[in-house]
Amino acid sequence: MRRTALLVGLASLALALAAASCGGGGGGDRLTKEELIAQGDAICKKHRDKFEAIDFPKTDPTSPETSDEVLEQFGGALDQGVTIFRDQIGELRDLNPPEDFEEAYDGAMDGLDGAVDSLDEAAGAAHDADRDKLREALDESNRRGEAADKVARDYGFQVCGAES
Repeated sequence: MRRTALLVGLASLALALAAASCGGGGGGDRLTKEELIAQGDAICKKHRDKFEAIDFPKTDPTSPETSDEVLEQFGGALDQGVTIFRDQIGELRDLNPPEDFEEAYDGAMDGLDGAVDSLDEAAGAAHDADRDKLREALDESNRRGEAADKVARDYGFQVCGAES
């Protein structure tokens, strides 16, 4: 049961990370709300599909019964996720949101960066077989991701911020 909740949490985090990064300080003309949503959702889908293709171990990594070998595999999967999210953020930062969404976007981006940093910490904890630190880092990453997810849903994104 905890494994399912953890994997659902990671999938939700993937969507939340996609959601939070749907705008940016890119140069050029500002996008309309509709353009931002369409372009952001396309980028979110591309990166969500990449994240969903990662082969996560099928056990709860925070369980005391989980072997160090499985934790190492989980850490490697998280490393892949961090790379995907950082690539996604880079692409989405090039989008230029409408002025009335920029402040909310900037706050979501700050949260997104923190969520990915926490996910990176979780990967390190998994590599170190530190289950307590892993759990704390995953919880923090999910907390930050959920806040960004709400920003995207409230703004009208369909793929970014979608609940899984």
